[in-house]
Amino acid sequence: IFAYRAYMSERRRHTELEFLHEATGALSRSPEIVPELEVLLERTRKAFRVETAELVLFSAEFGPSLRSTLGPGDKKHMLETLDAPVVERLRAFAELRSGVVSLDDIGDGDLRAWWYERGLREGVVVALTGERVVGLLVLAGRVGVERSFSRDELRLVETLAGNVTVALQYDHLEHAVRELTTLRAELEREAFYDSLTGLANRSLFINRVDKALRTRHEAIYVLFIDIDDFKTINDTLGHQAGDEVLHEVAKRLLRCLRDGDTAARLGGDEFAVLLEGGPSEEDAVAVAERTLAEFRNPVYAGEEGVSIQLSIGVAKGIRGKNTADDLLRNADVAMYGAKGRGKNQLRMFEPGMQRAIEQRHRLKRELERAIARREFSVQYQPIIDLQSGSSVAVEALVRWDHPERGSVPPGEFIPFAEETGLIVAIGEIVLEDACRQASLLGNGNGSSEPLGMHVNVSTIELLDPGFLLRLDTLVLGNGLSPSQMTIEITEHVLMFDENQALETLEEARARGYKVAIDDFGTGYSSLAYLRSLPIDTIKIPKAFTDGVGGSTKDDMFARAVIDFGSKLDVTVVAEGVERAEQAAILRSLGCELAQGFFFARPAAASHTRDSLLVPAA
Repeated sequence: IFAYRAYMSERRRHTELEFLHEATGALSRSPEIVPELEVLLERTRKAFRVETAELVLFSAEFGPSLRSTLGPGDKKHMLETLDAPVVERLRAFAELRSGVVSLDDIGDGDLRAWWYERGLREGVVVALTGERVVGLLVLAGRVGVERSFSRDELRLVETLAGNVTVALQYDHLEHAVRELTTLRAELEREAFYDSLTGLANRSLFINRVDKALRTRHEAIYVLFIDIDDFKTINDTLGHQAGDEVLHEVAKRLLRCLRDGDTAARLGGDEFAVLLEGGPSEEDAVAVAERTLAEFRNPVYAGEEGVSIQLSIGVAKGIRGKNTADDLLRNADVAMYGAKGRGKNQLRMFEPGMQRAIEQRHRLKRELERAIARREFSVQYQPIIDLQSGSSVAVEALVRWDHPERGSVPPGEFIPFAEETGLIVAIGEIVLEDACRQASLLGNGNGSSEPLGMHVNVSTIELLDPGFLLRLDTLVLGNGLSPSQMTIEITEHVLMFDENQALETLEEARARGYKVAIDDFGTGYSSLAYLRSLPIDTIKIPKAFTDGVGGSTKDDMFARAVIDFGSKLDVTVVAEGVERAEQAAILRSLGCELAQGFFFARPAAASHTRDSLLVPAA
């Protein structure tokens, strides 16, 4: 028995020495004090079977005193700054006490309550005292049947406190506190500032707006700023280039502000500005206009110049009337109003705008539901050879079969679908149907040549990296030749990203597809781009065809386009032909093809197949 007791006593001393060495050894050697403090607390919890271990470090210089706590469970609170009144009480307690003290025996009721409120009960506290008071070590929440500490365990707690004191005294402690303070500041910065741009984040911005609304000034202004078509930049140039653009936008935005204004990145491509100090509406408009002007020159992502446009909404907040959420929402609503007017502009918030935004949100939800339920149908309108009167192709025209509103024409939802990116899914539905119907129509015109199919393609679809693969899959999967498919685009495709659009169109033509410019002459620098565009067909818009036979100017325009197409060796199609007189004049001018109500109205595929077997009127 004596031998066994001697063995157990020696083993306990060995275990204690091993624990003290492991718990404090690294603390005295490692320059990385933060992770070692966490290791110290975790090993202390296990050694003394407690739920919580806490270490308070007092700063010897000017600066905060810090508290780190592990437990109970997985809870961890590192580097928390202590308030000055609490630090004073803790210092006073540590300077007057020696040895280990039970938390229940602390005479300072406020200090005891401070520990109790955070769940530190049934434990002990010991001061870390050397040449001066270094801090406090607290162990609480004893685990097991025995809730008190034995004499040997109390002695070990005192020894641990002495070793920690030695490890943390002198320059090492000050280094630790400085490191903890620096890390604390970094964590606070991560919590309140955007890591990419360095601007305030949404949380800090809302806090400052709330504070500004409680100042003596009657009003403040908030600007909500969105980068137009930023998704396309990410899709075409990559996310790294997108990040470079966001960083540059933040730099330019800061140049536009007044002293004391706050700029923030709310997330994604959304930014905001807070104008406080009693600004006027003129001040807010001036900042917004400077911001728009700042982006007249391209932003560079690497060596790639990117044209950036912004939509800005401006809202006024009244002290005692508005909240930060109200103000940010109103500015957001005004920003969408700017987008609805054509983007690259600013708009002031007006109460009536909210209804329009609610309608936009409802429209988006309905379109998303329509895509999921495939509430779209495709109608087909023949394209007629004006000399023979036979059909040579059909154009696919999408309709939205709304469950309440009935058939919705494309003009009422396609622009919004392009703006939200939903056009890609809608375009895929149209392309699927068009390819299937093209295989069924075959040579419906009685000619040996297969019937052509024209499909309208938006800018967003052209810039989608998967567009050409999707096109190939559907065309070849339905047994069609690429030469049967004509991609119809508008000149506005070139206004956003000329190079990317040209690359996609050139690749499409290299694969055998044809390209047509729809609404020719209504877009942007038409003649300048025709020389380099990979096109096969130009289409005279209905707005010009309407005047043929009644306006000399429209006749001259039609003749000019037809002659121009002939010189460029491209096919000319006149759209919107509704009278026999128009068809006759266009035929006499040398126009090859036409489409319109005079020949056939857009109809479902079954009706179109029947009409193709009948000679045109």
